[in-house]
Amino acid sequence: MRILILIAIIPFFTFSQEKKSYKSYNFHPPMEIPLILAGNFAELRSNHFHTGIDIKTQGVEGQKLFSIDDGYVSRIKISPWGYGKVIYIDHYNGFTSVYAHCQKLSEKFDSLMFALMTEKKVNELDAYFEKDEFKVKKGELIAISGNTGGSVAPHLHFEIRETKSEKPLNPLLFNFKIQDTRKPEIRGVKIYSLTADNYIIPGKSEYMRTNGAPPNYGLEEHIHIDESNFVAQGKIGLALDVIDRLNGANNVCGIYKSTVNCNGTQLYGFDFTKLDFGKNRMINGHTDVYEFKENRRDIHKLFSNPVTTLENYSGKTNGIPLISLLDTNNIEIIAKDQNSNKSVFKTKLVYQKNAPMKFDWSNYLIPHEIYSIRNENFEIFIPPGTIFEPIKKDFEVRKGIWTDGNMYHFGAYKTPVNNKVRVRISVKGVAQSEKLVICRANFEDQNYYSLGGKVEGDWIETKSKGLGDFFIKLDT
Repeated sequence: MRILILIAIIPFFTFSQEKKSYKSYNFHPPMEIPLILAGNFAELRSNHFHTGIDIKTQGVEGQKLFSIDDGYVSRIKISPWGYGKVIYIDHYNGFTSVYAHCQKLSEKFDSLMFALMTEKKVNELDAYFEKDEFKVKKGELIAISGNTGGSVAPHLHFEIRETKSEKPLNPLLFNFKIQDTRKPEIRGVKIYSLTADNYIIPGKSEYMRTNGAPPNYGLEEHIHIDESNFVAQGKIGLALDVIDRLNGANNVCGIYKSTVNCNGTQLYGFDFTKLDFGKNRMINGHTDVYEFKENRRDIHKLFSNPVTTLENYSGKTNGIPLISLLDTNNIEIIAKDQNSNKSVFKTKLVYQKNAPMKFDWSNYLIPHEIYSIRNENFEIFIPPGTIFEPIKKDFEVRKGIWTDGNMYHFGAYKTPVNNKVRVRISVKGVAQSEKLVICRANFEDQNYYSLGGKVEGDWIETKSKGLGDFFIKLDT
């Protein structure tokens, strides 16, 4: 009988938990000083989305950090890299809170980690603990803020995650008292010529600066679309150059959500309620990477292709099919932050019908294709979904710079990748082959670095997190 009652109750309990608003949780603030942000959730970084919020600590180390709710310490990591000294607390409501870059832990946990590290004779340690092994209370002092790990200035990097999935949630959706009355700033829009699969046609895009001020933005002229700049069955892709700022500081932050509307119909959009660590490198498909690196523009695409499979998108019309356009179309893009502050960009899109262009794709690598190069001296294997946009097939054997042998080139060093590529180079006839490594050149810094490698027979093989120029060198 007891089992039957539990079966009846559990689905209702689970459903109720899922429906509960994030705002309804009454968490203790992680610090008792005013919570002013230096960075927010899903803010664009060079190769990943920011998975928490960065809270200013008044320019100093040593601020007290408190557990936001009852729970138990599930993990503590001490490292000279990354999060530095970081403590993880699992709470009984299904969330995990994370406090990174700490100067030191509270006396109880500092002593615990010192003992464990002394016992193991290590100077860094990632320690996991059992449920309720080390309980903490809501508002209990757990650590002191610092500047450890990869931090460049004193602050608290704070996260809230779903304990079960380990996916980070947007802390600004919870009921922390963080002032925000500032509306997003729309600095520009970019328009792309897309294939039917939403890949950007190389060389067919245009950036336009907006005019206006929050909350209303537009362009000096309408957007003119000539079908001759598109392939047959092509689409238009729109993207927004937009930032947000919160009260108390002028730091550039990211936005929470955006949608694009055409002729009064909502087409596509995104929101950053949660992220997935396993897909964090897909920021390179969500943003315009080259605009970010070269012009520091925070461009969010309002379309996605088959390689960029973030769970943050919604809408039935992904990219605007040319076939659906009128002669004149009303475009509206809305940008919001977590506090429902909103800015709107409006313009008209004038469509000119014409013969679509023919584009020769034979010399391009399409992102969802498998690609490999094999000859007697060099092999590279690129799995499907490795790159985010089409690139030229530009394989070339070059004279060595840092080596007496050849350098093997494929793809630009800066090309963002989602998967590692496999690289093999022949070592046939090379002396001391057991001491060889594969290196990857970075011509921008006029340097190179080792990828290591394993010698088997006449080949040395390794995996690389990027494309570019590869060569072998003796490791001395």
